[in-house]
Amino acid sequence: MMLTKIIRIASKHLTLIKAFTFVWFLVITFLCIVPQDELPEAGGIPYFDKFVHFTLYFIFSILSLFVFSSDKMSTKILILAGIFVFSFLIEVTQGIMPYGRTFSVTDLLANLSGILAGLLLFQKKIKYLPSQQ
Repeated sequence: MMLTKIIRIASKHLTLIKAFTFVWFLVITFLCIVPQDELPEAGGIPYFDKFVHFTLYFIFSILSLFVFSSDKMSTKILILAGIFVFSFLIEVTQGIMPYGRTFSVTDLLANLSGILAGLLLFQKKIKYLPSQQ
């Protein structure tokens, strides 16, 4: 399976994955704080922004869980809770900034859905991670 192969390759390049995780964090921050009128239009696709939120946080949660992998569910929950708090703070920031962005509960739900889906996929594929020493 292709995902298994990707996980095995990524395990050998953890420093690169850590750097990519940090870059992904910066990408999310930029995309969520940039003024609304500077973002590309979705071309009339309904709820496309929710798909984008889901995808951003889905990838971020998988990367974060991979980088900080642990057998303890409490550690995973702490990582994902931190990601959700980050997404909440981004939404609050959008509500405060005068750039045409607003606080959105549905964006938060899309973020949370992406985070939980990332956890589910990570849990399914965790058997392919190298053992932590």
